[in-house]
Formats: sequence, structure tokens, C-alpha cells
Amino acid sequence: MSHFGGSLFHFRLLHKFVLIFQIVSTSSTPSSLSAHIRKKCHCGFPAAMKTSWTVHNSGRRFFTCKLYDPDLGMPGCNFFKWVILELLNENKRLKDELKQRKEQESDDQKLEKKIVELGVELEKIRKEKKNNFIICLVFVVIFLLFGKLR
Repeated sequence: MSHFGGSLFHFRLLHKFVLIFQIVSTSSTPSSLSAHIRKKCHCGFPAAMKTSWTVHNSGRRFFTCKLYDPDLGMPGCNFFKWVILELLNENKRLKDELKQRKEQESDDQKLEKKIVELGVELEKIRKEKKNNFIICLVFVVIFLLFGKLR
């Protein structure tokens, strides 16, 4: 017999501790989508994304505690969320963000148009100012010439 008494119970208990240690000490690289919607379970760890194979929910994905393993009798912290709900929330967030960006782009385009209009108006005012100066200068010259001629 081994140091643990050789019982299946002790082996499973040791196996649970090894699994917990591996789960806590390693992190898998999630896909960009799941990383974006990744949740933390009640234990504080990033939630694992798993697939349900029950009769009613076959193939549906869900988030759960990394320590959840029904085959080993490990309930984890009972954290559970269907992925579709998180995807819907993420979809709404992305739509809101896109709408905000479009509004910002629209505002930016309006401001750019206004800047161009003001630039054109400024150039027009500069030309008028230059023309007015020339007209005044011509009048001064004419006034001085006619003033000396008398």
C-alpha cells in the first residue's frame, strides 16, 4: 500500500489538489472574443468557458468557475453564466461604442467643415482689407495731388 493508504478517495483528493494547483498556476490564452467578455468567478479567477453536453443544452457554451469539475465532484464557487447572454451584452456595448464613434466622426466632420468655411471667410476678409487699404491709399494720393494743384 502507498503512503496515502491506497484508497481511491485519497487518490481523488490528491488529484483534486493537483488540478487546483495547475488551474491556479497556469492560464490558457483565450480567444480575442472570449478575452473581451471574460468574467471572473466568485473565487476571483478568470472564468472558464465550457460547453454543455446535457440533453436540453447540448453544445451551448457557458462560463463557470475554473475549479468546477463535475466528474471529480468539484463544484467550484457555483459561478455560472451562459455565453450567449455575455455575447448579447458585448454586442450591445460594441453597438453603443460604434454609435458614439459615428457621432464623434460626424461632429469632427462638422468641425472640419466649419474650419474650412472660416478659413474661406478669413481669406475673403483679408482680401477686402487689402482692397480697402489700396482704395484708401488711392484716395490719399488723389487728395494730396489735388490739394497741391490748387
